[in-house]
Amino acid sequence: MTSAADNPIDPRLVLRDGDHECRVSTLEEALAFINAHPVGHDANRDGTIFRLQRAHAADEKAEAADAFRAWAETTGLLVRAEPAAETDKPM
Repeated sequence: MTSAADNPIDPRLVLRDGDHECRVSTLEEALAFINAHPVGHDANRDGTIFRLQRAHAADEKAEAADAFRAWAETTGLLVRAEPAAETDKPM
């Protein structure tokens, strides 16, 4: 069984969530965010959701993270990417 720690997004993404900012650092968080923020119905969003749901191999996970970042940029929700703080990194 995989955990969220097995599916990181690096660098993590800071996204606009209404009047607040939200940090997304795993594929699971990305899937929850995109599902909670429908920005119209488009194939890009649907394809990104599909990739996030189906990513199992390392290359699929990397492609899913890239697709999510592209979706966030396209929709104007991406504020910035930031490297994880040293204290956030597993030992």
